[in-house]
Amino acid sequence: TRASKAKGVKNGLAKMMKGALVRKLKGKALPEKDIIHKWKIVKGDKVEVTFGQDKGKQGEVLRVLRKKNKLIVKDINVTKRHIRKGMERPEGEKDLGKYWHAESPIHYSRLALVDPSTGRGCKVAWGEQDGEKVRIAKKTRTIIPKPAVKYTNPEKRASLPGPKDTLSDVAQKVTFDPNTLNPLLLASLEHKQRHVE
Repeated sequence: TRASKAKGVKNGLAKMMKGALVRKLKGKALPEKDIIHKWKIVKGDKVEVTFGQDKGKQGEVLRVLRKKNKLIVKDINVTKRHIRKGMERPEGEKDLGKYWHAESPIHYSRLALVDPSTGRGCKVAWGEQDGEKVRIAKKTRTIIPKPAVKYTNPEKRASLPGPKDTLSDVAQKVTFDPNTLNPLLLASLEHKQRHVE
């Protein structure tokens, strides 16, 4: 009976481990302690794959998934995506039957920023130039500039007043009148002013 109990416990642990692995592979958000907080790679950067089937390939970062420590890079880690019922094919994809190809996320540790002077992946350190924080290639000491931010919908980001926004001239208008205060509160304010003087 002891042997059967031990075997049952062992099988239970194996199932728990398998469940944890499946949850990890599904790509849910990582625990706070495992999240990388200081990223050197941002959207629009040119990166090189340092490990895996796409080793040596370069591409542009399309999306950054900070809560999963992963990035989506153009033409890197391309996988088949099956078309479910009622799902539309993305624009620009050829008619390949019941599937299409798309980039899958790749882990941050498998990528390296491309050094503009050599055109190869490199290790990066933070440095300062004119009081501004910059990324510097460790080997060649070349500064790697951050790419310009490309907004998908610039009209949405424009700072035009909306129907629920307060106009600036109305917000800056002085509407406080001390004469309308409660007489006791007014007396205490005058008392405080006398003590300051």
